[in-house]
Amino acid sequence: MASPGRFICIFILLNIELFSVVADLPGPRTKHLYVKDTKVAHGRSFIFNRDSSVEGGPINGSNIEPQLEHFISASSHDDDIISVVNRLNDSHQQLMVHWTGEESDVIICLTRDPTPVRGKPSSVFISYDYGTTFENKTHYFSLQDQSGDYANVDKFYNHPKYNKHYVFKDSTNRVLYTTKDHGKHFEMVKLKFHPTDISFNEEEPLTFLAYDKIDPQKKLWLIQDFGSTWTLVQEYVKAYFWSNLPGEKQLLYVEREEPNGSSTVLSSPSYFQDEVLTNVVLKDVEDFEVREDFMFATKKTGEKSLDLYISHKRKPFVKAVFNSETNNLNYHVAEVSDGKVFVAVDHDGNGQVNLYVSDRVTEDSMLFTLSLPKILCFFPHNTWNVTWLSGVTDKSFADFHKVEGLRGIYIASRISNISVPGVGPEDLTTVITFDMGGEWRPLKAPKVDNEGRPINCSMADGCSLHLFQHFNQLYPMTRSVPILSSKSAPGLIMATGIIGKSLKGRPGVFLSRDAGLTWHQILKGHHFFNFGDHGGVLVAVRYSKFLGKTRELMYSTDEGETWNSYEFYKDDLCIDGLITEPGKNTTTFTMIGSVKAHHQWHIIKVDLRNAFSYPCTKDDYKYWSPSSENGPKMSCLLGKKEVFPRRISHSNCYNGRDFDRPVKTENCECDAEDFQCDVGFERDLEFHQCIRIKSLSFDPYAVPASCRPGQMYNRTKGYVKIPGDSCEGGYETRFLPDLLPCPFKEKKEFILAAQSKKIVRIGLEDSKLHVLPVEKLKEVTSVEFDLRNNCVYWADINYHVIGRQCFSDGKELPEKLATKDLEYVEGMALDWASNLLFFVDAMRSTIEVIRTDTNSPRWMRRTILNSTVLRKPRRIAVHPMQGYVFWTEWSTDDASVSRANLDGSDVRKLFTEPLVEWPNGITIDHIAERIYWVDGRKDYIGSSDLDGKMFRKVISNDDRVSYPFAVAVFKDNLYWPYLYQSAIYMADKDLGIGITAIAVKLFGVVDLKIFAHGVQEGENSCSRKPSPCPYICVGMPQGGHRCLCPDSMVEGPDGGCLCPGGEKPYDNGTCPALATCNDQYFTCDNGMCISKKWVCDMDNDCDDGSDEAACPTPTCKPGEFSCGKRCIPMKWRCDGYADCVDGSDESDCNTCLTWQFMCTNKQCIYRSWQCDGVAECQDGSDEVNCTSTTNTTTTTPIPFLQTGPCAEWMFRCSSDKCIPYWWKCDMFDDCGDNSDEIGCGDEQKDTTSTAVSSTPQKVCHKDHFHCFPGGCIPSSWMCDNKLDCDNDEDEDNCKYAFRCSRGQFTCDSVRFCVHMTQVCDGIGHCPDFSDEVGCEDEVKQTTPSCPRGFFRCDFGSRCIPLDKSCDGTQDCVDGSDELDCSKSPAVNQILRMGIDSHNKSPKSLLLYWWISTPNDTKFEFLPSYSVLDSNKWVNHTEWISELEFKFVNLTPYTSYNLTVYVKIKDSDEVFTPASYAWATTAQDVPSPPRNVTVVQKSATVVEVSWLPPLNPNGEITAYVVNMVPPIPPLRKRIDHAEHTKVLITSQFIGGINYSFWVSATNAVENNRSNVVTLTFDKNATINAAEDLEVIENSEKNF
Repeated sequence: MASPGRFICIFILLNIELFSVVADLPGPRTKHLYVKDTKVAHGRSFIFNRDSSVEGGPINGSNIEPQLEHFISASSHDDDIISVVNRLNDSHQQLMVHWTGEESDVIICLTRDPTPVRGKPSSVFISYDYGTTFENKTHYFSLQDQSGDYANVDKFYNHPKYNKHYVFKDSTNRVLYTTKDHGKHFEMVKLKFHPTDISFNEEEPLTFLAYDKIDPQKKLWLIQDFGSTWTLVQEYVKAYFWSNLPGEKQLLYVEREEPNGSSTVLSSPSYFQDEVLTNVVLKDVEDFEVREDFMFATKKTGEKSLDLYISHKRKPFVKAVFNSETNNLNYHVAEVSDGKVFVAVDHDGNGQVNLYVSDRVTEDSMLFTLSLPKILCFFPHNTWNVTWLSGVTDKSFADFHKVEGLRGIYIASRISNISVPGVGPEDLTTVITFDMGGEWRPLKAPKVDNEGRPINCSMADGCSLHLFQHFNQLYPMTRSVPILSSKSAPGLIMATGIIGKSLKGRPGVFLSRDAGLTWHQILKGHHFFNFGDHGGVLVAVRYSKFLGKTRELMYSTDEGETWNSYEFYKDDLCIDGLITEPGKNTTTFTMIGSVKAHHQWHIIKVDLRNAFSYPCTKDDYKYWSPSSENGPKMSCLLGKKEVFPRRISHSNCYNGRDFDRPVKTENCECDAEDFQCDVGFERDLEFHQCIRIKSLSFDPYAVPASCRPGQMYNRTKGYVKIPGDSCEGGYETRFLPDLLPCPFKEKKEFILAAQSKKIVRIGLEDSKLHVLPVEKLKEVTSVEFDLRNNCVYWADINYHVIGRQCFSDGKELPEKLATKDLEYVEGMALDWASNLLFFVDAMRSTIEVIRTDTNSPRWMRRTILNSTVLRKPRRIAVHPMQGYVFWTEWSTDDASVSRANLDGSDVRKLFTEPLVEWPNGITIDHIAERIYWVDGRKDYIGSSDLDGKMFRKVISNDDRVSYPFAVAVFKDNLYWPYLYQSAIYMADKDLGIGITAIAVKLFGVVDLKIFAHGVQEGENSCSRKPSPCPYICVGMPQGGHRCLCPDSMVEGPDGGCLCPGGEKPYDNGTCPALATCNDQYFTCDNGMCISKKWVCDMDNDCDDGSDEAACPTPTCKPGEFSCGKRCIPMKWRCDGYADCVDGSDESDCNTCLTWQFMCTNKQCIYRSWQCDGVAECQDGSDEVNCTSTTNTTTTTPIPFLQTGPCAEWMFRCSSDKCIPYWWKCDMFDDCGDNSDEIGCGDEQKDTTSTAVSSTPQKVCHKDHFHCFPGGCIPSSWMCDNKLDCDNDEDEDNCKYAFRCSRGQFTCDSVRFCVHMTQVCDGIGHCPDFSDEVGCEDEVKQTTPSCPRGFFRCDFGSRCIPLDKSCDGTQDCVDGSDELDCSKSPAVNQILRMGIDSHNKSPKSLLLYWWISTPNDTKFEFLPSYSVLDSNKWVNHTEWISELEFKFVNLTPYTSYNLTVYVKIKDSDEVFTPASYAWATTAQDVPSPPRNVTVVQKSATVVEVSWLPPLNPNGEITAYVVNMVPPIPPLRKRIDHAEHTKVLITSQFIGGINYSFWVSATNAVENNRSNVVTLTFDKNATINAAEDLEVIENSEKNF
């Protein structure tokens, strides 16, 4: 017992829950389906439980008339604030406080003991003046029998609509007490059953149901006269629910348990009194629940798995689909609001619970998207059974808080480390979503605390703000108040929280005024808190459990910026609760506490109405809606957002209890959440993007059969607007279908590709190749096509020209759109809506635009961006309808993928290093509204939306995307050139699968585009006729446009365009000739003004030749050839094209290189181009005397099989970098070591020579290195530790070069080493088989062998798959793979296969493959696998026809080789595999640690040791040793998996049993060992001796 003078603060657990039982109170608890009650009642009850272990007890056990003590206190500093203290003199263990609501001043209190004590009945107190005074009503609750006892009321119920009606029940004594006047009069009703639950009919004042779950038959009873007459409704009732929908009949649903253990769901509008009206809703269900408009049911699908079924507004039930391959064991419906359903699903019973949100409903399913993995959710008897949680609650809960009053904002607790058998605050973190669970993010901690001191907390270090929810309300060490928000105070959130890396730490009280975007610390330590007056006043009081007793109530009327203190009582009290009427509308607050050592209930009322200066007026409000410029996107619902009037925080005015907050709704701008997937599309789980379901047979992009010329049709982008959504503008054009004209004649789909000296057209349907009739092309770097006018555009960096050739009637001549101020145009993009051609000039660092619809486009040109923004722009794409231009920047120190508006404004770098390094081609998918680009250094094809979000690598780690240069997208596929194999490849644009070569033998493709019906469709505001701009009109975002002036004009003060000198242009837009041109221009003899840069450029720009008169003969640099008045690069000499006007660069040219073919006109082309069906020679001589159109077999090494790492069109830097050849000597350090600028002539200062010899200087072959001063060596000899050049320059700059170790051989063309003993052994160990080259003399008797399924070629030096022999394509340099094909049967092998990472599990792998299938041929496949490094292969039991197969029953975390045998159906011949896939299964839960041993070492130390798991199923990352007591368990983590022993030091108590267990953790899960118990030796009173030493010894003693 405590001493009389000692004050004891009694700990009371505060539970806040819906107490007034409305229409959907469930019956007995279900086992696997739990639904949070989301309906807000008219009144709410607060339940306080006293800890029965503390001192105290009944003052007088037989006293049924506790005395009320009334105390009134005025403020010492403000006489207007008054508190009232009511001491109930009641010692029951539980107190229930209930507000009637509906503007009523009635408060009802029930005190009782959870376990009734004979002679100590419950007590009822009622206040009719809002808590100022209470009347004891206990005398009304007599049992009216001979015993003279009073009832033990265990619960009472308030009618949701007729709030004067109450029912009090004593289930034990089987009596009810009813009142129709707020308890002024009572009627007792004796029953023949136990009324364990009561539920009112919302629409009828005298009707309610009573449920007896004590009766083995579980009967449900009906009363329609408020207690007099009872009618049986149903027997064996498991659960029951009312259902009231607007415009529909009220229904009563009953879940009835059947003899076989399952349940049947019935419904009736007549309380089941008319069998004809009884309807069977569902059969064979496990659990059934009703909440608001939704019904939920579960059904078994296996021994452990349950399916969830959902009905909305009484529509047919549909199956909930969660896209998870694991079992679904338990469901917790965490929230049903705003038409969305949040469901937490327990997949394994070990705490791994994921939160899903409903996405859309189909005819037979409701699709859910994963919203938040590892949400904290507790399921009774299923998760954490042996922890403290199972001892403090038997209810399921999820730490998931809906921010009241606002849509789409939720706060959740996430488990960072799932530990079996328990979870603690250190394992929990807090995240928030502002968009209905689409994206979760940590809460940003405040910068300073409540005292203004800085807080050091960075999200980059894993630090953020974490908030207490229901878990901490139950946690024995905290028992804290959960998050507080209210509809009456939108935007305000109060919560107890901790700043750090988890929920473990020093708590404080935090406030957000903007719905969770930002937070402020307002108090330190644990407090009870609340707010009232619609958020106008905040109150807080110390939590006695942590901060001791108090007499002060703190309050703030300016949203927590300043706080005042009010003394509410003469003595300090232990405060255990601070509550107010639900709705937070009033200024009256109630505290629950105790004052003496013996527990007695005290109710303290404080009214803060007079803390305000005056009632609010309209000037004290401003309209507010949560918004964030740079932070998270705030949610709109069905295209609308709510705007609230909110009191200005510094206005000390009173809102009033009756304040009706008007809410305005505004239409939101459209975005992704306003659209759902169209038919034939499904939402990608990772990126939430709608992608086409490829397995469906129909084409959603096809032109409708009913589409007639002159009509229009909608082509889907994969989305449709959600029904009822009212969003406007915004990004709707990214999702709405394209309106396209029905074609008069279906246009062919084709690829347009640039091949340096020619432009080719490749049909997508037939793969036929046609060379466009465009002559005199030299070095084409980019192409475009105008489908409306049938014109091709190209950029040639040899002639410095942008040209156009139209093909409408065959009479048009080629045009030059731009010839001036062009250096290296590397990318072009046509804006068909505005008749503009955008292009990038990498040398001049510009993005420019030129008009294409005028006869004088040369001066209709505008620079959009210049070197102030750009360094080395690479490729370009434009989106006329969205108003964006995208480009890639290939700068060595500032690489990026960027976006700007079409006028050059609002430049944004979407992606930078290290994600991109050499971004090359870029394109726009106008259907999916995404961009795609390729990276030549990272070797991947990437994609994102137009804002740079939802990035993913579509294809990477694949040789076929090495050095990608261009990319195009059409419908479901993407296309790109693979320069090493001189081919164009195609793959699925979403998944990157099905990589297929669609065109081969296309050498040097540097650009490609795809054109078809629907590609260049759509308009913008510049498309109107007449044009809204006189010169250049560009589209802008949000449907706008902007007028631009050409570079040759200037913008006037009114925004118009003026001629040079400020002159106004003529009515036709042209400028008058100036008598005298200004300093920036050259005056022609005819009076024209031209740029000074155009003088002496070999073009007649003045039209009278005066700009080219009197031009001096130029001095050519070394490495250049003189054409008289012009210098050209020496490499253009003798290339078959006359670059000089007089043709002198093509004179005296008599020879070609060995690997080239000489045309009749002396032009040199690749030998492999001879007789390929396409005339590459200008005179067509390469196709003369050809017996067939296929390539002739040659043993001469062809140039595209290079031995170095760079392609033929690329320059190899000293650092082994590869850059385009035309970047050499461009005055940019593209290599990073300046090696591309060495020998470019800049260092030559001697200019005395006026002519250059026409004899070509020695030039090394493309795969050779040039030594100084002369000589060539193979490139593979560079950086090989051997001095091959006379001056050793072949070994310079090799610091980071690849080197093989001593005793190893370096392969020629790849960075690969083999042991010297493997050289010339007859087997090719190098990937290029160079270890077997030149070995004929040494290995005369040994034939180089190839594995089964492969073919020997190149004189036996390399092996290729049999499938590549006799396939019409020369793969061997010696051509042997295409010889004697008439005698060789066809071989069918799978050469392309992959692993589906989305379907990888611990025990299964999904292998998919592709094979070319001839007509009328059907293949069958036999999948096979073996453990890596094992020769034991396991074949599938039967042949299959599918192109994928899931290997099952595999071992977790094990590497496998996978392959597939092929045979023709109904044939016995089996083709040996030639391709293999390697994959590792996912990690799985490890087996438990073994042989746990506990040894007592001393009075304070025990040693715990164990053996590792027999099956780790992954990499063991840590062990956790647990000890009980204490509770929660003491846990010690050992992060070094090789350590299997630990010492635990604690204050052990003798004779006590201590339990120990060890958990093993890998990347997936953990598993616990068996529990080992140690009874501590109570005789061990001293610790082990330490630091013993011998101080003296003798023969007998020490």
